[in-house]
Amino acid sequence: MGESAAKSSRYVYVVVVLLLPALCVAAEAVARRWPRARRALLPLLLLPIPFNVGVFEDPVFSAAYFAQHKATITDVVDLPLARRVPRDIYPPGWNATMSRDMTVGFLLDAREHGQLSGASEPLTPRREDELTIGLVVNQDPSRVAASRCVRVDSPLELRPAAGDVLHIGSPVRLSLAHSRTDPPTRVRYSPNEGSKLTFQISGVAVILSPPVKQDAFLLCGPDGSDPAHPG
Repeated sequence: MGESAAKSSRYVYVVVVLLLPALCVAAEAVARRWPRARRALLPLLLLPIPFNVGVFEDPVFSAAYFAQHKATITDVVDLPLARRVPRDIYPPGWNATMSRDMTVGFLLDAREHGQLSGASEPLTPRREDELTIGLVVNQDPSRVAASRCVRVDSPLELRPAAGDVLHIGSPVRLSLAHSRTDPPTRVRYSPNEGSKLTFQISGVAVILSPPVKQDAFLLCGPDGSDPAHPG
């Protein structure tokens, strides 16, 4: 979810809690070796408390996180490809907490009527690749019964047609066969977020590869179909 989300207070608090035992052990070791230092150790541990009390009401996600998330959704309309996908699909970055009316078509209409401004900065090649993959490959969040999974232990290039479907049984990374970046920009898809991947347009070649530190991924066939022939 980006660097701004990683700095969210809920993650920082977890790190602090995990560090407290180590700080206590270190303080105890110092006190045993230098007993005179005991009087200084306690104030050092208590000193940050007044300063931290004032930020207890900080939101879970910062303003920078929301700005980044908004850009992920609205930048889609700057891609010519957005006018080729079905208007009723959701843009990359959409989730179930958002309005179901916020489709790619809704965003395109908003831009046309001057209700949605353009990207504040030019899209980088990496950003273009990420958004392109998110538009081409739609991940259905519903769980689909799948069987007859096959193990794929090397990158697999596909040129699917619009409406073709893949079912994944393990995490997989997708990149464009003609990526604008070196190394290619890859987007990770996990079956925990939906095992059904539907391709929205034809003519965009993609490469499926295993996740980092894994040497294979699983392709499955729904309801006993052959996973070697997706779609």
